[in-house]
Amino acid sequence: MCGLCEELCPTQAITAETGTADKNKCNTCLRCVAICLEGVLQINDMSKSWPQKLAMHGLTKEKMQQEKSRIFI
Repeated sequence: MCGLCEELCPTQAITAETGTADKNKCNTCLRCVAICLEGVLQINDMSKSWPQKLAMHGLTKEKMQQEKSRIFI
């Protein structure tokens, strides 16, 4: 691993050597995955937490589907 993910992580949550993130620091921006030149970083299935994530932002599934040009994870 090149270490770019660790260098550019806004919360210093990722450790490039292991490819893991500190869940107490990570804000799930997924910058590490997006900038991974080697494509080795992956995320776990987050579908079970989707209802909770929507509730945190006061959104319904229908309202979220109407959003345009926005990444929401």
